[in-house]
Amino acid sequence: MNKKPNYSEMPTEELQILRDKQKKIWTTFASIWIVILLVYLGINIYKGFEKFNFPASIPIFILPITLLPIYTTFATMDKELKSRKK
Repeated sequence: MNKKPNYSEMPTEELQILRDKQKKIWTTFASIWIVILLVYLGINIYKGFEKFNFPASIPIFILPITLLPIYTTFATMDKELKSRKK
């Protein structure tokens, strides 16, 4: 069973490394989502919106919701690091 990491008990250097990894992961996934969205919109513009297939667009609009846990973890680590700098 995975325990939630307690960021207040982690050393600052380890927390910074973990935060940087999370930031890279989130940035990569967000970039991939933007590319997928642009390709999807490009295809719809090319084919015309009268042939718009709504069920095929559901995963594209749900994907940002799946990025929220990664972002909230990153934000929590960032808050902890900012509190240590004071």
